Amino acid sequence: MAEARARLPGERQREEREHLHRPEPAAALDHHEVVVGGAQHVRVSKHRLAPELGEPGRVRGGAELERPDHAVHERGRRGDREREEQQARVAATEALLRAEEDRLRHAKSDYEQARRESERLQNLLQKSLVSPQAAEQAKNMEITSRNELEAAQHRVEAATFDVKVARAGLIAIEETNDDRRMVEVRSPVKGQVLRVLEKSERVVAPGTPLLTIGNPSQLEVVVDVLSSEAVKVKAGMPVLLENWGGDQPLHAKVRTVEPHAFTKVSALGIEEQRVNIVADLLDAPEELGDGYRVDARIITWEGDDVLVVPASALFRQGASYAVFVIQDGRAKLRAVEVGHRGSFEVEVLKGLSDGDRVVIHPPNELTDGKRVKAQER
Repeated sequence: MAEARARLPGERQREEREHLHRPEPAAALDHHEVVVGGAQHVRVSKHRLAPELGEPGRVRGGAELERPDHAVHERGRRGDREREEQQARVAATEALLRAEEDRLRHAKSDYEQARRESERLQNLLQKSLVSPQAAEQAKNMEITSRNELEAAQHRVEAATFDVKVARAGLIAIEETNDDRRMVEVRSPVKGQVLRVLEKSERVVAPGTPLLTIGNPSQLEVVVDVLSSEAVKVKAGMPVLLENWGGDQPLHAKVRTVEPHAFTKVSALGIEEQRVNIVADLLDAPEELGDGYRVDARIITWEGDDVLVVPASALFRQGASYAVFVIQDGRAKLRAVEVGHRGSFEVEVLKGLSDGDRVVIHPPNELTDGKRVKAQER
């Protein structure tokens, strides 16, 4: 039977909350997205990016983001093909518009005929020359024709908008293929290009992101934990980052706990409510980049001269906890009062002394006073 010692170490003991089913938190950047605006402006999605960067191959604030230098004849062929395709779309939408206008005129004629017929039968009904059923059928025909007329009007409006869109696309292609009217897009901040969202030349709508620019020296860490654990985390708590690729753990500090939780399905298929915790790196290495995976441990409590016992030695006894202490070769049942809990160790407030030996993973058949053989660990 294995046993371990309850000890009173001189070094500081820390309670480290390590969430189950670790969701692979990732180092993340506050991104700036360069976009095309309605009047050839740019906008940024967030506000945080500032430091100077002047290394080769990086986009500087105000630097022009130009199109790749294609061969003139290749660009001309592609531009001609795109123009012909868009011209065909314009012709097709105009043809559909003419067809809908013809249907609209036909619907107007049907409605006018139905309205006149309904009025004629109403007059005859007042003179008792036709049956009420005939007058009612004529009125229903008038209502149906009016509804069809309104639907035809809506179809004409939709076809008109389609023609406008197609013509606008043709104008955009002609402007794109004209080097004299090339749109100049400038970076709003100094930083490094993280992602190229639009790798090929094409017509884009206002507000379409083109590049993602960030500063790798200003990394933050986003960790999602269970909502039951997030309530124990406060701003300013230290965070240890492991398995990032280096030999030593990295240090970070909790900046904020987001107030909104979201549902996430675990690896076991269980729906969990999780909360994002954002931490700032205190010693970010140059090798760590945007989107990299790290394992995070958030230290929610720490104390000096803490008496701890392995969590596997504790078991429930009624409403309290107990352990088996080894004395004179026998297992003695002893109630204990516990404090803070870590992943593998538990703080003991009462019931044990420094140097006591306890039984870990006690089996169900073990009872108070039963003889045991200790095995040092």
